[in-house]
Amino acid sequence: MNEQESRQLIDALHRYFDDARPDDDAHNAAITRADRERYGGQFLLLAPAVIVEALRNLVLQQTLAFRDDAAADRELEIMGFQLLWCYRSLIKAYGGGGVFTLTTALPLLSDEDVVALIAYALASLAAESDPMLGWCCRERRRC
Repeated sequence: MNEQESRQLIDALHRYFDDARPDDDAHNAAITRADRERYGGQFLLLAPAVIVEALRNLVLQQTLAFRDDAAADRELEIMGFQLLWCYRSLIKAYGGGGVFTLTTALPLLSDEDVVALIAYALASLAAESDPMLGWCCRERRRC
């Protein structure tokens, strides 16, 4: 993937997180259909890095604004939770193949924040009401 394609992928992820709804899996699957087809597993694998970058940027903005209070912490918590739930929704849109992609890639990733985010999202999906997705998450943890 060249630099222009990488930039397009990152832009597509930013658009997704701007437009995604934490509580609407159908909407999120619909708005990502073309990007999932275009970028395949790369869209899913790069999304956690985009989330971590957004949270780090928020912390930087809060620091530069000399915000070190409970409201700033709460803002960070809300943003992180919303992004995480949008990421869960993205994983669900990929189905069992997405779970396989992520669990296969986990040992190869070096950013501990990205690894933690993926692991938490997968663990939270293990109890999902979709029996196939829950099974995929539980089975891949045994590997």
